[in-house]
Amino acid sequence: MKKRIAIYLLLVMFLSVSCEKDEINPINSQQLQGTWTQQTDNSFKYKLKFQSDTMYFFQKDAIDTLFYRLDSNNKMYLFYEKSINRIESQHSLKIKKKANVLTVSNLFPTFDKE
Repeated sequence: MKKRIAIYLLLVMFLSVSCEKDEINPINSQQLQGTWTQQTDNSFKYKLKFQSDTMYFFQKDAIDTLFYRLDSNNKMYLFYEKSINRIESQHSLKIKKKANVLTVSNLFPTFDKE
């Protein structure tokens, strides 16, 4: 009986360890460096390129240059200019390192229908 319980506990432990847990937490700016391409079936794919403290946002008709910083809760703050009175936006980040996927919440603005 004790042997069965021990085997059961080992099996549960093995299954919990083998579950996919590849999200990086917290994210640091080194892990963001490089170019990230939107995953879509559309012919045009948005791109984000991170270099140092600068993020380049490649759109259809323009390239936006934004400054960013990360906090320990995987929040990315985007700044439209380097000044004291800067406009900023806040986005949550997730990186899945095995799949090499970066998820940025609320990157594209949403508009309410009136």
